[in-house]
Amino acid sequence: GGTFTDVAVIDRGRLTIHKLPSTPDDPSRAVVDGLAAVRGDREVDVVHGTTVGLNAVLTQRLARTAFVTNEGFADLVEIGRQDRAGLYDLEPRRAEFPVPRDLRFCVATRRQADGVLEQRVSRAALAALAKRLRTARVEAIAIGLLHSHTHPDDERTIAAALSGLGLPITCSADLLPRPGEFERFSAAVLNAAIQPIVGAYLARLVTAVAPGRLRLLRSSGGIL
Repeated sequence: GGTFTDVAVIDRGRLTIHKLPSTPDDPSRAVVDGLAAVRGDREVDVVHGTTVGLNAVLTQRLARTAFVTNEGFADLVEIGRQDRAGLYDLEPRRAEFPVPRDLRFCVATRRQADGVLEQRVSRAALAALAKRLRTARVEAIAIGLLHSHTHPDDERTIAAALSGLGLPITCSADLLPRPGEFERFSAAVLNAAIQPIVGAYLARLVTAVAPGRLRLLRSSGGIL
């Protein structure tokens, strides 16, 4: 990342470093070129650290993302919490939410906190939603429903109905199954918004590493 992309090779206890300029237009290109320069005809396992997803969020270069939620709750993600970084700031400015108001879509479904399904979304409503999303030319979809952390099937039903669009879909309950709609919905939106970017990036690396294995460093220091 940054100015240079570094490839560190450990072979039978010997460490070799290969450095080459990063390629901002396509960050995966420098990684692939660096890998080609050091691997020869050997099969290698790669542990990769990248900030491609984080950079997309920080620079707001995100996929055009739609957010699907319960009828009447489209603004919940923008209202958020009352926490303020500057408690005594008289003119606080909140960061713009990644999904604008015209890309938030509501469906008539409602489950109560006790698990009772008060209103089930109809097939006609889901078909109409798919048509609206296609017209909006979105590139990714995030789905967040009230109380879905304990009843995830409601979100999965909507995701299944929209699968024909061929777009990456993130269900909030699958990603972050915990109470707190704002946190869960925000996580789903950010995941959906970076998925086309990170997905394409990783697909190129997986092809380049094959038949070796690609593993990624987590922010926590672990590996996935």
